[in-house]
Amino acid sequence: MKSMVRKTTLKDVANAAGVSINTASRALNDKPDVKGDTKDRVLRVAKELHYVPNAMAQALKGKHTRSIGVIVDDISNPFFAEVLKGAEEVAAERGYAVTVGNSAEDAKKELHLVRTMIEQRTAGLLITPTQKDGTFVSLLQQEEMPFVLVARRFEGTAAHAVLNDDYSGAYQAVEYLLGQGYERILFLNAPTYLWSASQRLHGFRQGLEAAGRTVEPWQVHSCVPTLQGSYEGMKALLPTLKLRPDAVLAFSDYMALGAVKALREAGLRIPEDMGIMGYDGIDVGEMLSPALSTVRIAKRRLGREAARALIELVERGPGTAKQTVLPPELVIRQSTPLRGATGR
Repeated sequence: MKSMVRKTTLKDVANAAGVSINTASRALNDKPDVKGDTKDRVLRVAKELHYVPNAMAQALKGKHTRSIGVIVDDISNPFFAEVLKGAEEVAAERGYAVTVGNSAEDAKKELHLVRTMIEQRTAGLLITPTQKDGTFVSLLQQEEMPFVLVARRFEGTAAHAVLNDDYSGAYQAVEYLLGQGYERILFLNAPTYLWSASQRLHGFRQGLEAAGRTVEPWQVHSCVPTLQGSYEGMKALLPTLKLRPDAVLAFSDYMALGAVKALREAGLRIPEDMGIMGYDGIDVGEMLSPALSTVRIAKRRLGREAARALIELVERGPGTAKQTVLPPELVIRQSTPLRGATGR
């Protein structure tokens, strides 16, 4: 029978380095009261002996584990999958594991996930908030758990956040559609309690007004920001419109897909009868026929920047709330050709 290999303990490291267990522990945790040469010697010995700290034991002593939490509102959405991928890349580079939670746009579930991660001594939290309830923010602040908001923020709340420039993206989209000759643009938006939706609505309005256009009530319609929600929203909206739009700008590519289904069921051709443009830049948009024009968000970079900011907070302590805003990019494909170029 093979003998079991004994796991290196903190005591082994301390003995090999010629220091006490307490000094070894403090050196490994980068405490300032340990001399530089002693710290270097302990770290070198720990590496040679392949010492791995017991994360759970650290947590039980009141320290955090080397794990960061990520809570998003829809893990099935390719947008969040890309954000998560970026966050995981940085976490792995810095020696952290990632725990993922899906709030499903449910504020109660969101709060439960936050409490669970606090109980598990998670080092810090990345969260795309539901924005239906901000209770979790005060809870995290009370527990002194570092957190970074991702893709959404709360007005008037000082918190670290990594965001897309949603205003600019929508403004550019409207400017482009008008330049292509589209006159009656409908904005299929998400509920405006979402910061990103309110910013995109602002950009949509400003884009039209800058071109001397009046924004009519029918041009803005909000619905549940899912495939099914946008499909049902567009299907219900179409019969109520006195004048048919010639283009649709959707809050997301996901919502654009739902709208396309409703439009086709109504007998409308894309782009011959109606141009359509999404937002986010998920890969599936390029596979559609016609391929979907969109406002691309740097999704993986969003996750990487957020994870990097969070780990800095975990390792260096709190600082002045900082917001990083990433620029969007227009991606023009076949769903928004020059008006009249498709034989209308």
